[in-house]
Amino acid sequence: MVAQYAAVKTLPSDPRRGRQLFAKHCASCHQLEGTGHRVGPDLVALSDKSIDALLVAVLDPNRAVEDKYREYLAVLVDGRQMRGILASESDHSITLLAQEGKSYELLRSELETLAATGKSLMPEGVENDIPPQDMADLIAYVRSVEGPPKSFPGNTPRLAHVRDDGSIRLAATDCRIYGPTLVFEELYRNLGYWGSSEDRAVWELDVPRDGTYRVVLDYACHNDTAGNRFHIEVAGQVVIGTVEGTGTWDNYRRKTVGKVQLPQGRCQLEVRSDGPIQGYLMDLREIVLDPE
Repeated sequence: MVAQYAAVKTLPSDPRRGRQLFAKHCASCHQLEGTGHRVGPDLVALSDKSIDALLVAVLDPNRAVEDKYREYLAVLVDGRQMRGILASESDHSITLLAQEGKSYELLRSELETLAATGKSLMPEGVENDIPPQDMADLIAYVRSVEGPPKSFPGNTPRLAHVRDDGSIRLAATDCRIYGPTLVFEELYRNLGYWGSSEDRAVWELDVPRDGTYRVVLDYACHNDTAGNRFHIEVAGQVVIGTVEGTGTWDNYRRKTVGKVQLPQGRCQLEVRSDGPIQGYLMDLREIVLDPE
């Protein structure tokens, strides 16, 4: 089905019309610019807003579902059935969050069974209501909405520093920070608690000259949580790799993880995980783009 919507990437699009389509088709589970309900993932904080990724999320919602957005089916002793994501649970009760923000608090004594369906709360078959042109407009709207970055003492988003040797220093002090768990740790001057696939850091940079640049990470990662994958994107270039352990969170290491070919001028560099995170991705202090 996703392949049938390949034309979406080349169709002209209208974000303003897409906003109307969002209110009609998506607002029961998502919220953007004050419209809708916060049930599904925060679309502003999505780490991957590429057209391909959004098409998969809409047209094949069960391909990769985060545990916290899995649908649960509760069957009550009186025969009633309720569906929703498991918002909270205790020894005595559970709370299911359903479409349109409806919340069901159920006592465990009321439950006959409670089980995950293995599916996303987002329904299948959306393509029946959203033809390719509407999809192009809808995706254009979702991609156009950028929420404000998080604010932390010691972190002031600014243009990355270029040294006399032509290397570009992307310090954690200078980036924009997005996502539910990622923070700037003022004491260590690093990005830490990187625990969600929705977390990302974005730098503005002004490349002084065309050329090939080595991508060097200055990071720490406890061996117990090593092995997650990172995704670095800059000027249409992508570097993907696995975070190796450095021993402890206090032991920083510089490691070259790839090369990118950059044109002279302004661009952005974004770092996020490449898929779900087990534990934490890494503590990131700096990225260096070192010219060859």
